[in-house]
Amino acid sequence: MKFNHPLSWRSVVVACWAMLPLSAADGEPTFDFKLRGGLTAGDLSKDHADTKAFGFGVAGRFPLGSTRALSVELGFDYFPGQDRDLMPGNGPVYYNYQAPVTTYGGQNLYLSTGNSIDFRKEYAQGFSLRCAYSDAIPTWNDWYWFAGVSLDFYRTTAELSGTLIPMSGGAPVPGYEPVDTANPEGPVKDYYEGWAMAPSKTKLGVGLLAGLGVPLSENYKFEFTIRNIGATHFDYKPFTYTGQAAALEEKTHRGFVFEFAIAMKL
Repeated sequence: MKFNHPLSWRSVVVACWAMLPLSAADGEPTFDFKLRGGLTAGDLSKDHADTKAFGFGVAGRFPLGSTRALSVELGFDYFPGQDRDLMPGNGPVYYNYQAPVTTYGGQNLYLSTGNSIDFRKEYAQGFSLRCAYSDAIPTWNDWYWFAGVSLDFYRTTAELSGTLIPMSGGAPVPGYEPVDTANPEGPVKDYYEGWAMAPSKTKLGVGLLAGLGVPLSENYKFEFTIRNIGATHFDYKPFTYTGQAAALEEKTHRGFVFEFAIAMKL
């Protein structure tokens, strides 16, 4: 999911900074410590093979008169990832870097499921500066809504490793003794592809957020937030899959975060 914001990180900082002085004459600011948990969706959960999200932050609420307020929060977010094997179950299998082909001895190639693996894991963590405007919801007792932008500074790390061994059906290759001589098959002679790397990158991005909140008591509040954020995604493409030089691609993917938070007054 790709999403381009018309806002830059500079506009987020300027907007928050410009509104802070307005609160001085409208009431005393309050501060909360927030604990969060939630679920991710979209490319974010797809890239991480996980839907969990955790975080905490410290927020300041600056009254703007009546029931309106500006909140500014600095928090830390963590999006864990799960390891998975992405080895394809079908499609062409290439070998021979000088002249890529998908056959050996007249037989189509496929990957050895017992000896090949394409292991991947990706996760992200980092800081987020959020700025939101809030107001009361008429006729909803003490409920309030809020909406704003965030400046996200997330570091994505990927763990990538694999070994790919093409197999051919038909006559066994020299030096290979098949287990079943009636249906011989074997690895392509002298060929395999392997890799192991852990690329990591920190990227600054702009996000959007909106949500609802309600006081639970004088010192506690509950909030639900929907966020749209971006993070780096790494995609490694081996030669065996494409017949072209192996390449590590880097993109920015976006996704949604559905957060539940408990805020405790400081």
